[in-house]
Amino acid sequence: MLAEATAGAGTPAPPAAPVGPLSDTDVTALIETYFELESPVERDALFDRLAAVDNPKVDAFLHAMMTTDEDEYMREAAALELARKGDSAAIAAIMDELDDPDDPQAFAQALDALGQSRGPAFYATLKQIWMDPDRDTDQKRQVMLAMEQLDTARALNDFVQLIEATTEPTAMSDDMIEGAMLAFVRQNHRPALPVLTALRERIAASSLDDEERTELTQFIQEGIDLLVHP
Repeated sequence: MLAEATAGAGTPAPPAAPVGPLSDTDVTALIETYFELESPVERDALFDRLAAVDNPKVDAFLHAMMTTDEDEYMREAAALELARKGDSAAIAAIMDELDDPDDPQAFAQALDALGQSRGPAFYATLKQIWMDPDRDTDQKRQVMLAMEQLDTARALNDFVQLIEATTEPTAMSDDMIEGAMLAFVRQNHRPALPVLTALRERIAASSLDDEERTELTQFIQEGIDLLVHP
């Protein structure tokens, strides 16, 4: 139990988990205990436990955390949990994080929370970020993963179209090629085979320097081989 595993000397232990759904009294007790705990590890564990509970008191607790907690990390964590529950104020705050991300992990968590709360409707936003030339490589890689998780068929089709539309290999980011290749292999997307074969031939005939051309063609061939012989 949580009390046995994490309670420290002189630190109030969280109440034992009741059997079945939590009552309002249980939730109130857990929230009070949260603010009494001194260990960050124990507080984080209890926060996660509370966030998983569907109860108006928990929602009020998360709102208070999101707007007033002194710890920026906890404000963000509360906003993420509320966004997953579909809270409009939290979703707006998380959308701001997408517009001006300052931390890769927070960016990835925002993508996950918004994907859960908005569902397929969020795909268009993901694609817009993915196609934005001003976004950095790490963000685009995270967005490609989010696209694949949210709507696999649509994402694979978009990745295929991107490769088909890029007739000049020097104009395509190596990271974009790699992201698409990894998605094809993960999903065993064999319809990508002719597109990858054509891309390999375009690269072989391109003006890339010998080392880069060889490296790229070998990488694409590896993906082709994995699709043919998974």
